[in-house]
Amino acid sequence: MAYKLWIDGEWTEGKGKQRLSVENPATGEKIDEVVNACEADVNDAVAAAKKAFYDGRWSGKTPSERSVVLDKMADLLEARMDELARIEAEDTGKPYEYLCKGVDFPFGIDNLRFSPRLPAILRAATPANTPPASPPSIVETLAA
Repeated sequence: MAYKLWIDGEWTEGKGKQRLSVENPATGEKIDEVVNACEADVNDAVAAAKKAFYDGRWSGKTPSERSVVLDKMADLLEARMDELARIEAEDTGKPYEYLCKGVDFPFGIDNLRFSPRLPAILRAATPANTPPASPPSIVETLAA
């Protein structure tokens, strides 16, 4: 499978039309090929990301709506974790068990689930309209 670039909601061969071989660092064996993005591809990806942000597709969503999207992404990664961890192990040389059951994938999936909820957690933990605690005065400090 020759992997393409995902830009502005579509798979593309890239403007440079160049491919990059991906090799297993442990064996030197060619795993696959990917598009070697050129400067124009990067510019297109940045422009698409800005467009998606400013047209409200993402920035217009509520935190709860964003959480739903990121939960779905976490679900998809979790469902294919074994397969993706094997690919990543071949690509990077990291041990499969470390990637899949150890740190990388579980940590990434946990972050996708936790991070979008953090603002709500912090809001709930902070009483509304409560001024920040002021440091004790010198009199209170000396009296203690």
